[in-house]
Amino acid sequence: MRALFPAGHGRKDRGPVNGRRLRTAALALLSVVFVALAAGSSAPASGARSAATGAAGMEERYGEAFLYDGGGPDTYAAKLNGWRKQGYKDVPPGVSVGIEAADYTAASPDAALSVSALEGESRALKWESGGGYAEYRFRVPESGLYRLSVTYFPLAGKDRDSRADIIRTLTIDGALPFEEARLVTMKRLWKDDPYPPLRDEYGNEIRPKQEQLREWIEWDVSDYMNEYPEPHRFYLEKGEHVMRLEGVQEEVAFARFVFRSPEPIPSYADVKEAYEREAKGQNPFLAEIQAERMERKSDPVVQIAMSAESSVRPEALDTIVYNMMGGWKWGRRGAWAEWTFEVPADGYYTIAPVYEQQFVRGRNVFRTVSVDGKVPYRELLEVPFRYGDWQGGPLADGEGDAMLFKLSQGKHTLRMRVNVSPHRPALDAVESAIVRLRGIGDDVRAATGVANDSLIDKGMNWRLDESIPDLGDRLNGVADDLRRTRDYLTELHGDKLESGYSFTSLIRDLETFKADPNKLVNSLQRFGSVQEQLSAMVSGLTEQPLHLDRIYVATPQQKLPPFKATWWGSVKSSLSRFVLTFTGNFAAQGRNDKDAIDVWVQRGRDYVNLIQEMVDQEFTPQTGIKVNVNLMPNPQMLILGNAAGIQPDVALGLAEGTPIDFAMRNALVNLNRFPDYAQVSKRFLPGALMPFHYDGGDWALPEVQSFNMMFYRKDVLKKLNVSVPQTWDDVYALLPTLQQNRMNFYLPPEDLLPFLYQRGGGYYSPDGLRSGLDKPEAFEAFRQLTDFFVVYGLDRQANFYQHFRYGTMPIGIADLNTYLLLTVAAPELTGQWAIAPIPGTPDGKGRIARWAGGALQSGVIFRSSDRQDDAWQFLKWWTSDTVQTQFGVDLETINGLEYRWNTANMNAFRRQMWPKEDLDRILEQLRWYKDVPRVPGEYFTDRQYKFAWNRTVVDGDSSRDALETAAFEINKELLRKQREFGFVDGTGRTVRTLDVPDVSEPWDGRTGGDDNR
Repeated sequence: MRALFPAGHGRKDRGPVNGRRLRTAALALLSVVFVALAAGSSAPASGARSAATGAAGMEERYGEAFLYDGGGPDTYAAKLNGWRKQGYKDVPPGVSVGIEAADYTAASPDAALSVSALEGESRALKWESGGGYAEYRFRVPESGLYRLSVTYFPLAGKDRDSRADIIRTLTIDGALPFEEARLVTMKRLWKDDPYPPLRDEYGNEIRPKQEQLREWIEWDVSDYMNEYPEPHRFYLEKGEHVMRLEGVQEEVAFARFVFRSPEPIPSYADVKEAYEREAKGQNPFLAEIQAERMERKSDPVVQIAMSAESSVRPEALDTIVYNMMGGWKWGRRGAWAEWTFEVPADGYYTIAPVYEQQFVRGRNVFRTVSVDGKVPYRELLEVPFRYGDWQGGPLADGEGDAMLFKLSQGKHTLRMRVNVSPHRPALDAVESAIVRLRGIGDDVRAATGVANDSLIDKGMNWRLDESIPDLGDRLNGVADDLRRTRDYLTELHGDKLESGYSFTSLIRDLETFKADPNKLVNSLQRFGSVQEQLSAMVSGLTEQPLHLDRIYVATPQQKLPPFKATWWGSVKSSLSRFVLTFTGNFAAQGRNDKDAIDVWVQRGRDYVNLIQEMVDQEFTPQTGIKVNVNLMPNPQMLILGNAAGIQPDVALGLAEGTPIDFAMRNALVNLNRFPDYAQVSKRFLPGALMPFHYDGGDWALPEVQSFNMMFYRKDVLKKLNVSVPQTWDDVYALLPTLQQNRMNFYLPPEDLLPFLYQRGGGYYSPDGLRSGLDKPEAFEAFRQLTDFFVVYGLDRQANFYQHFRYGTMPIGIADLNTYLLLTVAAPELTGQWAIAPIPGTPDGKGRIARWAGGALQSGVIFRSSDRQDDAWQFLKWWTSDTVQTQFGVDLETINGLEYRWNTANMNAFRRQMWPKEDLDRILEQLRWYKDVPRVPGEYFTDRQYKFAWNRTVVDGDSSRDALETAAFEINKELLRKQREFGFVDGTGRTVRTLDVPDVSEPWDGRTGGDDNR
């Protein structure tokens, strides 16, 4: 492992990061392979292995990330190791085979290929669909290992300006050269625009928009998961070959493909002595690069950031100043940022980043550093940035000496890319352990003969050591591998690694199960939690977050400025902030303009800041109405504020049950008293307005909506030769096939709504005074739901995301968060899964009724506001088509796909960055959206229903008896609340009724048709 700080630059008080003891994972396990290939010898491999102290044998586990059927993929690491053993070498320097993209020899019509001039290329191949294929015949002059260079141009989508990565599958001679070639992932280029940032009227910097650069990009094909330190090599025999590219997603143009000899990366040790000798006598020089001034970047989520710490330059006192870059979003696999700098003369220079890494305790994060598009030394493939407060120093070699970079006079580029390759051995080992533990769990269930854990007789002596003779050895093997993985990570990061304690705890659990196998039967849930914790570790090991403040470029004789504020500097900064509490502008912490309406938002700071920016740039100039947008971390603030007489004019982000709680107590404005409410309400699904209607009034507008879809693994269902179910009867027919293959269907355990609504039932009577759960439709729906768990063996508790990844639950129902999670956190499944509407029930009209609900967040106006008309103007503007579209696009661009804004405005929802096929399926499901109406005492419905579910599924009671009991208790509470709010008098006589809203026909897809603001 390279130390980051040489002597004289912070090494004495902190010490190097295991500088002389360690080698990173990839250098120990892969880099030596590269060196051996380039040199035509495998001799260094054994020496490198022994250097990876505590990780002996880790490289043998490459390729053990098994598929759902227990087979192992031909990973790049496995192929590379095999080529080394067979003596294959890199082709000699200078060998190059170019293929013009326009000269394809075969293609499919759905690829939508055309050839035309594009940005300086006279014959560019435009691939204007995300699918289809193109083939190329080419001939190589020598057998050996090549790199593949691709020159591509990201195209704007026909229907939208896409931000997604471009992905193609690459095969050679009809086969994948290795598993990772299934997803050849090409990045787009981005920059902040404008930069420097503009400022608002308070002097705060406004976060720049994200501009996608439209230019040709030359890129060496490398791992989309960023688990290897260098670009891929491809073994080709001398002679003719056929390369096929198959579309997975996004439009693109190609100029050419070039198979060429790999360029070996020298070690700094090879040039160190000469460079240090030649660097003597240089004139002192120091340049400071502000890290937030990025020239370009790989992803729009690689963002500038703000810190109020005195160590960060320029210092931010009473205004928002974006004075650093990075954070969690600059921790994603392969994300990079690039800067430009200039040196005054040919010579030798050091490069010294100043950074903070307090995100992942006790662990280093890694970056690959390149200069002018190339990694100058092998030591820069995996540069560690250690845990701690602000620190810095020149990039250094393993001896702690500053590396010198030979630069010519003029401009240069510096790039830092997130690199997870040091964790590759641990990731492979943990993934393998998860699959093996899952197999053990399946074998235990097979031995007990019961699919559902809750039905296993835990008092019986199952004698698992007889029915599964190798159980002890298998548990031992996993425990040993986890022990080696723990030791390896400790060696890589140091003794303060937090996950080391987790490994120790999991190993202890496995040893307990081995000692007494019957404990495993009685603790299958605990055994499953071992797998869940390991899955969380996999996610954690791929995160590499880092804050970067500035980068110094200097001659070796130049003394560098301090990296952290002095004690006196910190004191002066604190005094300045204290003075500014009396005189300064604290708009950075929240607005308090007395002439403005107050809007409280129950969301994170990212949302609040973006809403305020849009208000200042659009709403206030258009209407003259000023707005204070402030954070409301807890909805209890509204209750406490109501008691204290302090309430906002508008509140946003309220859970769907909150508005009616306030409306019942006469605290909100009835929105249907505004003359244009009827037109504004057409922006939303009819079923999404139901929870906000009460006693003749409409008390909120929906903002965002969540709902369920069905997710399925296309590859698994194809292998099983089964189709996607359309009705619940289709699900019943599918279950035997799944369960015979040790798989299952996932159903949200307590979600009665689809079954109830699809049978024509309801939660309350039309007058809102009685529960609807004591009706025949409710009994049938409840029986249907609970039978899935009692009779058909569906899991009551399961992490659907993890089971879906491993293929053990290749189909199931989940909300849109799962869509985002799979897209962001499971890139290896790209192209292998899809979504569909949930199963439904034939409705007698030739349709499949797919009624289902979801979860909503909303905006309200408080009755205490003396500016209700202005508040309505704001609420209309905020929920309008244009504003919701722009907010969603900006939020996702800045923060990433996981911040997808599922707006309740249906015109804006259509304009979000959904793939067309997914959007069509989502809109079909949303036709059947229908939520639960709200009545006084409705909170008791959920509580008693869950009691009934537990009595049926856990305790084994009759479903009808359990639901009847629940309905009886619900009706008692409804009556009590009806007396409280004046619907029933003291004798039980009905004084007035409620008008409970209902939706009986699916949404026709029409909205208000305008953008009435």
